[in-house]
Amino acid sequence: MKSTLRIAKSAADLKFFLEETIEKASFQISQVKLSQQQEWNLIHGVLGHRSGGFFYITGLIDNISGKEQLVLYQPQGAFNGLVVCRQEKNVYVLLQARIEPGNSGIGQYGPTIQSTPANYLRFHGGKETPYFDFFFKYDPQVRPIANSMQLDLGKRYFQKSKILSYVESSSLVETAENMIWVTLEVIDEVLHYNNFINTDLRSMLGVFDWDIFVAQDSYTNSYFNITSQNNLCFDNDLSGKNMGKLVPISALKNWELRDEGIIDKANSGVWVDIYKVSTATREVKTWEQPLLCTSNRGLLALLMRQVNSKPEFLISCQSEFGISGEKVLLPSYVIYPGENKQNHTTFYKGGQVLYEVIQSEEGGRFYLNENIYQIILVDTSFECNDEQFWVSVDIFKGLLKTSNKVSIQLRCLASLILKIINPHTFGA
Repeated sequence: MKSTLRIAKSAADLKFFLEETIEKASFQISQVKLSQQQEWNLIHGVLGHRSGGFFYITGLIDNISGKEQLVLYQPQGAFNGLVVCRQEKNVYVLLQARIEPGNSGIGQYGPTIQSTPANYLRFHGGKETPYFDFFFKYDPQVRPIANSMQLDLGKRYFQKSKILSYVESSSLVETAENMIWVTLEVIDEVLHYNNFINTDLRSMLGVFDWDIFVAQDSYTNSYFNITSQNNLCFDNDLSGKNMGKLVPISALKNWELRDEGIIDKANSGVWVDIYKVSTATREVKTWEQPLLCTSNRGLLALLMRQVNSKPEFLISCQSEFGISGEKVLLPSYVIYPGENKQNHTTFYKGGQVLYEVIQSEEGGRFYLNENIYQIILVDTSFECNDEQFWVSVDIFKGLLKTSNKVSIQLRCLASLILKIINPHTFGA
């Protein structure tokens, strides 16, 4: 594999490399029928890959409400890895220009590694995952700096978490195909571009404490004492009551598996189509796979207020049926793609939208599933409900570091306010 040292010195450089990667990929996608491919079949009543890897599409029924849903089941936890490097006064991150079949715009930037075990163990017989050894083998030139387990979408996956791992390289290593180094300064320029930085990279940028990393030689993954805050209410803990049960697709009343895919009989806004994909820049060049489709955009909002000139954020603590037995820390308001049938453009018209970005969900599982992400400034008279609470910046950052408590939507929204939560690094 040809390697070189590739560095984006501006947002224009980063945009150009992504466009170049998309052009080289010769990407093509077309919808096919189940009978026209051999990779995905009905396995024990659910749609799965013949290797037993990747993911399954199955039904889920809530034991309490009886509500049914189509969900993705991925028992192999995903792995996201980010390589960072300090050189003189700059901090660099190693990004991957990533081609995914369901991406809006075909290509978006992801972390250094964004993979499932089925990919990096090469179940598909494809190419090796670059920089894999940085995270899984000892290297005296690479220093582990942070790890956490984080939740994925609680209404799209059943019990899925992913590992977020950060390492520091002592030098700017050569860049493999589709890889590029970029400074945090340039990252800051592109944070508010639509469909440019994917959700896994946004999640990793939002969780990491950049101020501590930049200011100190040693990174601490410290946990703030959240239980002592008088304005914080978790109903004593994060225990929820919902317990979901996986069922065959045939057990669902509102969906049906046909040769065309999984049909949405009840017009719920969610269904599955089967696609054939070809690209020159992935581990394998041609494959077929199902992708979850939705009828319209979702809407995610994080409300912010100023108390004594200090920012606070409104967080929701709710149950999601894909995360059984536990409540999840969510943004102030959440409407998933497919649920937003009234096509709202904002939740709270009395506030000021400080930041807004349109972002598609992970393109390896979802087809053009877009959300509108908003940071909304409200005044101190805003009244929250019983499932919401205000937190300071320190508490917010402490929650982000906590494993398996914070939703991916909230972590992505954190990427829009890096200037606020990491002011010493990104500037107020």
